[in-house]
Amino acid sequence: MVMWPMRNATQQAIGATCLVVLASAGTPVFANAWQLEPSVGVHLETDDNFKLDNVAADQLEVTYLKASAGLSAVRRAPAEQSSATVRVDAFSFDDSKSELDDRVDFLLRYDTRRVQQRYEWTLQAALLADSLLQDIDLDAELAVEEDIDSGLSREDVRRQRLSLTPTYLYRLTPVSRLRLSGDLSSVNYDNVEFQQGTFTVSTNLVDYLSTRANARYEKDINPINSWWADLELQDYKSDNSEFSYQSQLIGAGLRHRFTETSDVALRLAYRNTDFESAGESGSDDGLLTQVEASRTTGRTRYVGRFGRTLFPSGSGDVVLADELVLNAVHQYSELMTLTWRNKLFQNKALRDNDNADRRFLALEPSLNWRFKRWWVLDAGIRYRREKRDNIATPGVSTGVFVGVSFSRPLQGSQ
Repeated sequence: MVMWPMRNATQQAIGATCLVVLASAGTPVFANAWQLEPSVGVHLETDDNFKLDNVAADQLEVTYLKASAGLSAVRRAPAEQSSATVRVDAFSFDDSKSELDDRVDFLLRYDTRRVQQRYEWTLQAALLADSLLQDIDLDAELAVEEDIDSGLSREDVRRQRLSLTPTYLYRLTPVSRLRLSGDLSSVNYDNVEFQQGTFTVSTNLVDYLSTRANARYEKDINPINSWWADLELQDYKSDNSEFSYQSQLIGAGLRHRFTETSDVALRLAYRNTDFESAGESGSDDGLLTQVEASRTTGRTRYVGRFGRTLFPSGSGDVVLADELVLNAVHQYSELMTLTWRNKLFQNKALRDNDNADRRFLALEPSLNWRFKRWWVLDAGIRYRREKRDNIATPGVSTGVFVGVSFSRPLQGSQ
């Protein structure tokens, strides 16, 4: 019999959020401007190697229950749109081996967009507390910033991430635009110690601050073709400035629309990176590429991305990631959707770092069934495989999950 111990903090977090959700259910609009969208859900999953351990004797089979509650608020005006979201995910693991503690993850996010005749600006701000010991996020629309640290640690390391992303777009002419954007990301880890034989080992993940600034000129050639050129500066500093990277990128891109339902975009960039620490310094350069494509045929939509990108990492280094993402969503009926998510990436640190150099694969077929107006059932299988360059044997896991969620749409949506 599986027991589900839940800490007091977990109970209080879920209880408080559920009260907010229930209270909001009767008041869809407040202040004559904001609309509320509450959501709750329960997710049950079993995984035969949750930690992706490469040693068969140490593989940890886990069954866990995730209870989620969220509340989103959206404000729409002729020239401005804003949204705010709070979400709490409480995890309770089975008692069989007591290697994993119950935990609570939370997300706070705020987005705003203001549009005028000649310009528009947006701001995205997010605060996320989660764990590195979790499945990769496979987003069907490629809208989520990739988590290149998935699989980086095989221990339950807590992580706090704060990101601010402003964007300003100015229309120079009806067919040309100037876009300025930036990103500030601060990531902190609560490292843990564990016993490995007679030795006590620490996860030794590195807190870091990453900043990025990009200036881009865009122009439409005709209704189906557009191009852009951009200049980007990136800066990465690990904890206490132990190691830092400064990268300069100059790039160009082209977008082509084959039909109303299919398009492809290509970006090429040359980068130069300088890195330094108290006892080491150097530089590295090379090409970055990225291809994104989408196509809709009948009831099926395909979205893909392929290329090499530069990412900051909790390994203490900036890494080059060769990634391939291919997702498909098939609308089987009005109430049923089939989704197939696939992701493969290979990381290589710009300097020698065995912890960063690895390959990661995740596959996830799933079924989504809207059995009631606001109720959805999700079920699927998740396969993960990680191969570190300095270890001969890969870590492989297979998980099966099922979940039920309630989400009331905003007024005016379906």
